[in-house]
Amino acid sequence: TLGPKGRIVIIDHLVGLPQVTKDGYTVAKAMHFEDRIEDMGCQLAKQAAELTNSEAGDGTTAAMILTKSIFKEGIRALAGGIHMSKLKVGIDEGLNLVISELRSMSLPVKEKNSHLFEKATIIAANGDATIGNLVSFVVKKIGPGGSISLVENKKLLEPEVEFVPGYRFEKGMLSPHFATSSADGIPKVVFDNPLVLLADEEISSLDQIVKFINYAAEEKRSLFIILKKIQQKELTYLLVNKTLSTAQVCVVEGSSEIVDPSGFLDDIASITNSGVLGASVGLPLKEATVSCLGTARKILCYTTHTVIIGGKGKNATLQHQIKTLQRKMERANYKKETAAAEYYKERIGKLLGKSAIIHIGGATEAETKEKKDRVDDAIHAAQCVIKEGVVVGGGAALIHASKKIAQIKEKRSYESKLGLEIVEKACRAPCCAIAENAGFPGGPICQEIYELDNKNMGFDAYKCQMSDLVQEGIVDATQVVISSLRNAASIASMLLTTESVVVFDGTPPPE
Repeated sequence: TLGPKGRIVIIDHLVGLPQVTKDGYTVAKAMHFEDRIEDMGCQLAKQAAELTNSEAGDGTTAAMILTKSIFKEGIRALAGGIHMSKLKVGIDEGLNLVISELRSMSLPVKEKNSHLFEKATIIAANGDATIGNLVSFVVKKIGPGGSISLVENKKLLEPEVEFVPGYRFEKGMLSPHFATSSADGIPKVVFDNPLVLLADEEISSLDQIVKFINYAAEEKRSLFIILKKIQQKELTYLLVNKTLSTAQVCVVEGSSEIVDPSGFLDDIASITNSGVLGASVGLPLKEATVSCLGTARKILCYTTHTVIIGGKGKNATLQHQIKTLQRKMERANYKKETAAAEYYKERIGKLLGKSAIIHIGGATEAETKEKKDRVDDAIHAAQCVIKEGVVVGGGAALIHASKKIAQIKEKRSYESKLGLEIVEKACRAPCCAIAENAGFPGGPICQEIYELDNKNMGFDAYKCQMSDLVQEGIVDATQVVISSLRNAASIASMLLTTESVVVFDGTPPPE
């Protein structure tokens, strides 16, 4: 799949349609072997792709190619009698040298070279300029900390973007009868300057909330309620209450998040200056006063989602909540808990009021899923570019960075020198694969790049010629390249130190 002339892979699924993709991570996830010992090796090797995907969201194909190269050359060295611990010293030194050089080669993306930002996202989207330009536009608008959600929409042929003002969450009114408007046939609640009640508690009696409804009626303001659950009888009363015009009320059942169940209400509390009520937090609804109510400039609520605009929360409270989430995200990243880290990042983006939704469609379900994979890669690449900049693409950055190894390897012991040469050779593997996918011999192409003094030069596989790749806009996110190499070296080294496996053979254990 690597490079502009990489191939498409069709993945068979036991249920449903085959999946068509050019995304290396998707291919890696689908790989399994019937032989249990072979499959153990496969699953371990896949970790290089999984770790790279969790850190950078792209570069998984390169990570697998690098893992294979380091492991293959390492096995050859071990077969010659070299001890792994001494070999690993050289591998680690080579890894650190190349990463250091990659960072020194990195070009920060600023206004004068902003075109490289668009080019990096286009390359991550496998050369799709429509997707790359759309993603770069969205990321620039909402910033690297913003939240971008991907939604499949079968009615669309090309991706469309929707910028979300304020704070949006994917929970809507419990009944369309709460709607205050139904323009275009879409039920919608529009509350101006409403009171906000947050309750991590199930409503089984109207006594729990009637004082808040009465207060809203006295103040001639609407009341927006988010709670854990409400019984049908109490919900029916609230709908009748709306008809009698005692007070405008809308009810939404809270989030059922697994990662952080109470976090959803805490976020909204920080935005609206509300208190979170309920027995679980030590302040049941019956004991709470109306001072716990929050407010916002406007709330728009649909059957599928809600948007809070202009929350009246205190800035200090909001910043404290954001910092709390940032700490949780850092902890999740440290533990390699990808799903949790993404969850916290999304919440931070929403709290900052920087959110966007990219709607993705295609002529078929398979095309839609394949396009979604490419959009996701482009988003991660764009965010990585903003953080650490770009390096020359096409695998050339690794080849140029590996020149540092030649400067010191002759001064090392024989075993360490072999380890350094393993990394040096591996650095050519991605470029070699790109060239071969374009129909050219990889070895001579890589050697020609290695001998060039200009570090911006490399092989343009699309035009099939040597070019100044930075000038051509063929660049990769620095973080993506570094993550690919680091994770490949880590997993390959672990596999090289393995001398035995314990595997279940299917025989029932003795009683």
